[in-house]
Amino acid sequence: MISVIKVKKRKAKSEGIVSNRIRFYLNKQEMNQQELADITGYDSAHLSRIINGKLKNLTYTTVIDISAALKTPPSKVFIYKPTIK
Repeated sequence: MISVIKVKKRKAKSEGIVSNRIRFYLNKQEMNQQELADITGYDSAHLSRIINGKLKNLTYTTVIDISAALKTPPSKVFIYKPTIK
């Protein structure tokens, strides 16, 4: 007879970018979302998903591009929670 062992799946811990302050820095730079899209070359719908927190797994390049367009260091624009192992 074969025994079946049930294993509870663990929920993945939250990691990566957990929040952003893009909207705050857009206002500070007196820039709108479309202007940010024009400067970075990203689609405004894509930026909207980032700004609204629907996309959190951003590439390094995306983080740098957005931060550079906002003339603000990435550490001030994005709040990051590192993985602790």
